[in-house]
Amino acid sequence: MIFLLNRFVFILPTSDWLDYGSCVMEDVISKYTDIGDKYVVLKGKEATPSNIKEAIDHINPSMIAGIGHGSPCAYTVQNKEFFLMYPDPENKCEELLNMDLVRGRVWFLNSCEVGKELGKVMVEVYGAKAFLGSKEPFLFPVFDKPCSSDDIKAVFEAEYVALKYLLRGFTVGEAHRARLRAYDELIKDYTFGIRSLSPNAPLVVRLLRIDRDIAVVYGDTKAIVATPEPTEKSSLAQHPAEMGLGIVAIAVGCLAVLSEALSKLRKKRK
Repeated sequence: MIFLLNRFVFILPTSDWLDYGSCVMEDVISKYTDIGDKYVVLKGKEATPSNIKEAIDHINPSMIAGIGHGSPCAYTVQNKEFFLMYPDPENKCEELLNMDLVRGRVWFLNSCEVGKELGKVMVEVYGAKAFLGSKEPFLFPVFDKPCSSDDIKAVFEAEYVALKYLLRGFTVGEAHRARLRAYDELIKDYTFGIRSLSPNAPLVVRLLRIDRDIAVVYGDTKAIVATPEPTEKSSLAQHPAEMGLGIVAIAVGCLAVLSEALSKLRKKRK
């Protein structure tokens, strides 16, 4: 099957702290999908496994970008429903779910621990073109409302640079390197720059360093998902630090959330 460039599916669950991600992802989508031939945004109660599968079947996207809770072997969406899973008894994953959908596509999943094993399996076993995510719990502060301050958004400013690069036609490898640079720029700003004046600066720096060190990429680093005009691509290449504004999944309570979800899934199967 041939997968079409400039077609994307965005998964924006809002339950269980995930509204911290959806509010900023919406901004990213509004600013960076003008080059897309087709894209589907599934937010809140629409971000269900059945709707995601339908969207993928309908537009045949080159990339799926999602926010959610996760584990080494599973990725969940709205109301902690499992969307992707491979059997891994050690990590309490018992089923194979929707792995037939991953082949040939680039996946950007910001969700706790999905980059530890799930991302590797998606690429090495089930044929995903590439995967970008985090190998440990992704941390961010929740001392204020979603999208309410620079401090709340800081780690997401860095992480979602990768998504913005992908949407403008850069390669997977370029997108990954750009997010690492963005983390370093923000760490510098919160340590020595204007953001160091924030009373939350020490905490934000610590979180930026943690999330930078757990960022991973697997698969074809030369793959692209979009074909923008060269002038746009050159402009962004000159200003990597200005491309932030993104948000992902919360680490606090990840294990408890997934434990509850697994329990519900087992009861449903009985």
